[in-house]
Amino acid sequence: MSVSNIEQEKTLLEELKDACKDVWHEYTHPEFIDQLQDGTLDIEKFRYYLKQDYLYLLHYVRCFALMAFKGESLEEIQFALEGTLWITEGELELHSQYKEWGIEKHELESSEESIECIAYTRYMKDVGASGDYLDLMIAIASCYIGYGEIGQRLLADEKTVLEGNPYKEWIHMYGGEGYQSSTVEFVEKLNSYGNGISHKKLEKLKIIFREVTRLEVAFWDMGMRGDKKIK
Repeated sequence: MSVSNIEQEKTLLEELKDACKDVWHEYTHPEFIDQLQDGTLDIEKFRYYLKQDYLYLLHYVRCFALMAFKGESLEEIQFALEGTLWITEGELELHSQYKEWGIEKHELESSEESIECIAYTRYMKDVGASGDYLDLMIAIASCYIGYGEIGQRLLADEKTVLEGNPYKEWIHMYGGEGYQSSTVEFVEKLNSYGNGISHKKLEKLKIIFREVTRLEVAFWDMGMRGDKKIK
């Protein structure tokens, strides 16, 4: 059974975001980003976040590789492989500036993963192992699209402090043309799967999207907590 005419008036992404409006706002407007925006974020908390995000991205790029394996057409395979290149040559490149933050290279890959990082990355991998190409794409989508929204908002907001802000490169990374263009392509590809999708499949995708968005919220909370163990 295909989706109703009302649902078809919305894109697939709109359907997914409408199903978790509260959590999506919490994810894209966290305290961590508020403090990063005005440059007041504690440097030690950012260092910890940077290490955890590096570990996260190593798993994230593996998810794109798994998505390529799941692809049923050359177009799907190429799209997923382009994602692996973007992460390795784009996002992970930002982390190569680790020395500016007082982090030695060996610390990045040898850092202990936080509970939040483990929960998030293993959930994505589980979705990829048990589901299909689209399931995994939705599991990846919250991070990809959400960071694009955050970056775009920060660069457009007159309240954002850039001069003298130690985190301005992070803001430019996700708000800049490169990441924004990549996000547009990702959203277009995601929405292309919305036509004729069954109610059952749509409901499954909504659950996946909400779960990964909740895990994004937890990741920001981890950043604000810093290197403090959960008792």
